[in-house]
Amino acid sequence: MTSSLQPLPPVERLSPRCIRILGGNPGKFTLQGTNTYLLGTGRHRILIDTAEGRPAWIESLRAVLEQEKAVIESALISHWHRDHAGGIDDLLEAFPGTKVYKNGPASWSQRALRDGDRFTAEGVTVTAVHTPGHTRDHMVFVLAEEDAMFTADNVLGYGTAIFEDLATYIGSLGKMLPLFKGRAYPGHGPVVENGPERITQQ
Repeated sequence: MTSSLQPLPPVERLSPRCIRILGGNPGKFTLQGTNTYLLGTGRHRILIDTAEGRPAWIESLRAVLEQEKAVIESALISHWHRDHAGGIDDLLEAFPGTKVYKNGPASWSQRALRDGDRFTAEGVTVTAVHTPGHTRDHMVFVLAEEDAMFTADNVLGYGTAIFEDLATYIGSLGKMLPLFKGRAYPGHGPVVENGPERITQQ
């Protein structure tokens, strides 16, 4: 299936404040691989998700940080699935100063992530929104400067998401819809230019 998908480069600048770094884990459910995102325009950056922590991902992330002359201030984890949170330990080993935030921290190295939490770095303001359905702990992140949303696995670049609870998932889509008017940066697949329109198609 992955051979028929639009190829995505391992690293791509999607906007002046957003760089996508693929997780290096293509597959039936991960499509071209898990999308992780490095946000900001200055030295201190915010990372969304850690993929599975494959060596190729760590190498790509390290190269981007060196090129950007940047460090990761905070890592925000969208949900517990291994293809999004599996790289946390690898991230902390490579960049031990990183603060990791997750809804329902799984270890002492993680901090609690709650609905409405706001994170800032130069050029970006990111707000966490609890949107269960795909998983109970699922979070999306609104990027104020672009009127955009990082939709994780609630809205994908292709097709429809899977969910644990349909009614809860539909409720979360309704919660997401009025929060932005621009792009959806999904957990898998290419950028969706009209994010709200894609939500209505789910």
